[in-house]
Amino acid sequence: MAVNVDIQPNKNLSFLWASLNRRRAGENLPWFLLEGSSRSGKTWAIISFLAILCMKPKIIGQESIVVRAYRNDGTTCRDTIVADFIEIMTHQFGGEGRNGQWVSAFDSAGVWNKSTLTYTFENGSTFSFHGASDPQKLQGKKATISWFNEAMEISNDAQFQISIRTTFLKIADWNPSQTDHWIFDTIMANGSPYAYCHSTYKDNLDNLTAEQVYEIEKTKPTAENIARGTADANKWLVYGEGRRGVRENLVFERCGWDLIDDADYPAWHVCQRSGNGVDFGFSQDPTALIDCALQNDELFFRQVVYKRGLLVGRSYDNPNVPSLVGLMGDLDVSKSARMYCDCAAPEAIAQLRAAGYNAQGMGKGAGSILAGIELLKQHRIFITRSSQDLIREFENYSFVKKPNGEITDVPEDRNNHGIDAIRYWALGNLTPSALGVGRTNRGAILPKARDFEDW
Repeated sequence: MAVNVDIQPNKNLSFLWASLNRRRAGENLPWFLLEGSSRSGKTWAIISFLAILCMKPKIIGQESIVVRAYRNDGTTCRDTIVADFIEIMTHQFGGEGRNGQWVSAFDSAGVWNKSTLTYTFENGSTFSFHGASDPQKLQGKKATISWFNEAMEISNDAQFQISIRTTFLKIADWNPSQTDHWIFDTIMANGSPYAYCHSTYKDNLDNLTAEQVYEIEKTKPTAENIARGTADANKWLVYGEGRRGVRENLVFERCGWDLIDDADYPAWHVCQRSGNGVDFGFSQDPTALIDCALQNDELFFRQVVYKRGLLVGRSYDNPNVPSLVGLMGDLDVSKSARMYCDCAAPEAIAQLRAAGYNAQGMGKGAGSILAGIELLKQHRIFITRSSQDLIREFENYSFVKKPNGEITDVPEDRNNHGIDAIRYWALGNLTPSALGVGRTNRGAILPKARDFEDW
């Protein structure tokens, strides 16, 4: 029986097939990541995608495959994604039987084992469902494809045990209710390869009822919802806009900055100002080097180095010891671009200059922290998605809160290593004198990089 698919495609399903085509074309994409709001269709898209691969494994060059779906709690897994799988296989997948009547794929494409929560297809492929709360119980469970549903709930230990036993592809989906997680620290950091999709409920409206839309939109902090008492800014951010949750008393309010794909980072020749900021660290604090740019009076930041245990200059006694100079050489960091550093580390600056980099100290006098923050907040800020450590800092850098609840104007001395590097650059580039305000030689604002596509 030919199996038909009766489901409205959405942004997530299109992303999954496009990413698979990229893999089939030879691109290294071990992870497909789907981040977004509630009801954006992530779960249904993933189940549909994986069920089709189980029925047609030759798409990925195999006779049969093993798909394992994980959610942290086994009971929740049964009540959510197992129920969704049965719903999709029963009502969205099916075909015409021998008597001309429509027959569901759930009843005709294989056999469901209720006790093991495993569906075995006629070709030998299996789609099974598991809890992930005990990493030790995950040992031995090999899979062709592993799916981490609501990955914010799954521990890094469980992720490790599952990942090392997965031979082809890993998929993770989540509502961004946390800002510090192995997805951001491990999978999306340090240039690791992955395919990423962000979606909201608005990308899935064809599959939602008016009541479902209302339940989401009633949390939006509008005047009407505030009067009703249903508004919740953090819930709207996470479940309405699909953005990561925020702390109160943030230095950089979430509405003042956003994320961009790395490919959209502006080239230096279309920028009003560009260069690097450096904050030195070693054992406890990371050394942070951030690529900074001002284009069309908007700020763009890209994390280049964010690592503990780095020497500044190379060790000639032991060249294998990691160093900032060594990493910058490997990453082809420009030696001519101005590099603004913490002036409290003159020896470190001297080592950078000795290596040929255009490094200079930036003062840390009284009021310099707030002055640098104020300069940054005068502009719209964009951060590349790969800059996971820097993103986490922006999501958590907060003003000190007194025991009585009073919020001060003093930033906490944490979650600030990349931000400090940016501040040094800002103090050297964004002051009125640096920008030439009041003089006639201020550089013209050039078109954004994406505008050149229209020329």
